[in-house]
Amino acid sequence: MTIREQVSNKDTENEIGLTHDKIMLSLQKEELYSKRQDREERKRFANKIFALLVGFLVIVFAMLFFCGFQSVPFALSDIAIVTLLGTSSANVIGIFVFVVRYLFNSTSDRTYKFSGYSM
Repeated sequence: MTIREQVSNKDTENEIGLTHDKIMLSLQKEELYSKRQDREERKRFANKIFALLVGFLVIVFAMLFFCGFQSVPFALSDIAIVTLLGTSSANVIGIFVFVVRYLFNSTSDRTYKFSGYSM
C-alpha cells in the first residue's frame, strides 16, 4: 500500500469518526431537549392536579361543614357522608400516589443506547 493510500484511508476514518461524533452529539442534544420538556410538562400538570385536589377537598369540607349545622337547609344522610369521606380519601391518596410516581420515577429502569453508547 502506498503512502497516499494510507493517508487517504486515515482521512476517511477520521471523517467517519467525526460524522459519528456529530450524530451522537445530535442525539444527546435531542435527548436533553426531551428531558427538559418532560420536566416542564410535569411541573405544569402537577400544579393543575394540585389545584384540582385542593378545590375538591374544599368542596367536600364545605359540604361536611354545612351538614353539621341544623340552621342551614343542607343535609346529607349518614351513608352519604361516609361515602363522601371514603371516596374523597381514596381519590386524594390515589391521585397523590399517581402524581408522585410519575414525577419521581426511577430512571434506572430506562437506559438509552445509541450505537453501543449508553446515556
